[in-house]
Amino acid sequence: MPPDSEAHRWHRRITFSKTGSDETERFQMGMRVLNQHGQDFMALFPEASGPIGRGWAPEAWEPHGSAAGQHAPPHNLICPVLGRPEVWVVANASPELHNLHLHQGRFRLARPGDPGAPEALAATGPITDPTQTLAGLFSADAARRLAWHDSLPVAPYSLPDAAGARVDGTTTLYIPFFAAEQEGLYPVHCHILEHEDKGMMAAIMVLPGMAPPSAAAATAPDDAAILAALLDPNGRLPATCLLP
Repeated sequence: MPPDSEAHRWHRRITFSKTGSDETERFQMGMRVLNQHGQDFMALFPEASGPIGRGWAPEAWEPHGSAAGQHAPPHNLICPVLGRPEVWVVANASPELHNLHLHQGRFRLARPGDPGAPEALAATGPITDPTQTLAGLFSADAARRLAWHDSLPVAPYSLPDAAGARVDGTTTLYIPFFAAEQEGLYPVHCHILEHEDKGMMAAIMVLPGMAPPSAAAATAPDDAAILAALLDPNGRLPATCLLP
């Protein structure tokens, strides 16, 4: 993600969505980079070049043929940096329950003080469940408990009202990216097999960064130092994590 500043503290919004039905049904994932106010990086800096992980509109991996389980669309990479924790707001823009599953790592429910946490988190809490699908599964103080997961559910959106408005279900996560074994390329996807098989996945490429700090560290490393460590001798960031 772009470096944090006093004006912009960045997090990712991962979106689950669905198109079609029956034989044409496709399950999709998208990603955007937002600041703490919910403003989109690509809208704020449309001419910027080189930031890691600018984002993409929801689309699906090909569920059949040579691409299945092998290659994500080339621009659909989520590129964290080893040693820099991230907050993800996982939003469900579909009427079905989904379950985010991350390989090679663990996460917990996010808290307002986490690096990059959206301002709204203090009021909404880490889980919004407009359909009460998850009622009774999480206690009111779940975010304060140090419980680590590799998958968590994301509630469906509420049915549109007469004006067409709806409320997405969200689950907000804190992911440390502190463990050396997390460096590399692996998938993130819905853990419901049908949804995964029909395209609801993306790829994570964790880039080498600074020496991983203790998992108990309260603050993130300096962004400028992390980004400097990623540059090649010509001052370029890894091409795999840049917008084509």
